[in-house]
Amino acid sequence: MNKSTSISPNKVAKLTNQLYTENRICGLFLSSGVYSDPEYVMEDLIYTAKLSRYQGFNGYIHLKAMPGCSKDQIKRASTIADRLSINIEGPTRSHLSELCSVKDLKIDIERRQKLIDEQNVGQSTQFVVGALDETDKEIIDKSIELYKKFDLNRVYFSGFKPLKDTPLEKSSAVEKHRAGRLYQSDWLLRVYKYQPEELLETTEDEMLPNIDPKLEIAKKKERINIKKKQMKNN
Repeated sequence: MNKSTSISPNKVAKLTNQLYTENRICGLFLSSGVYSDPEYVMEDLIYTAKLSRYQGFNGYIHLKAMPGCSKDQIKRASTIADRLSINIEGPTRSHLSELCSVKDLKIDIERRQKLIDEQNVGQSTQFVVGALDETDKEIIDKSIELYKKFDLNRVYFSGFKPLKDTPLEKSSAVEKHRAGRLYQSDWLLRVYKYQPEELLETTEDEMLPNIDPKLEIAKKKERINIKKKQMKNN
C-alpha cells in the first residue's frame, strides 16, 4: 500500500531558508498531493511560500496550483511565486477523465490556466506520457495550443510508471525514450522555431520514431550539393 507523508509550512520555510543561506539551493518547488479540499491545500501552499519569503528567502519559487483553487488564491500566489503551474496530465478531456475522474479539462485546468495567464507570473504545465492511448501527435498539438493560448514558459513530460494500489497499477510503464523525444521536439518548436508540420511529418501512426527528431527532419529534406551551389554563386 502506498503511504503518504506531510511536512508543515513552518518546517518547509525553515529548511528552505537554511539551505538558501548555506548557498545550497537557489529555488523552491512547492507542490502537494490533494489531502483535503483543493482550496484548503492551495491555502497551505500559499502560506508556505509567503512564510518562506517572510523569513528571508529571495530565491526562485515555482508553486503548483491545485485544480479547483479559487481566482483569489491564484492572484495571491502570483504575488509571491515566480512561476505557477497546473498539470494538464492528458491532451484531451477523455484522457484526463481516465487519469483522474474528478477533474475536468476545461473547468478545472484550462480555466485556471487562463487565470494564471492574466497575472504577472510565469506559467508551465505537465503531461503524463504513456499512461493511456494518447499519441505523440495529440500531445504535441495540445502543447502548441497551450503555448499560444496561455503564453506558457514550458511544457514538461513525465513518463508513466504504474503504482501499486492505483487504478492503473496493471498498466505497463512507458518506454524510456518517449518523454525524451517529446522534450527534443518541444525544444525544436519552442526555441528553434521549427514548423509543426516539419515535426509531424516524421511521425508514424502519430508517434515519434526513436531517433533525434532534428536528424529525422534533416533526412527528409531535399539534399543540396554545397560545392555545386558555391561554384554557381561564384
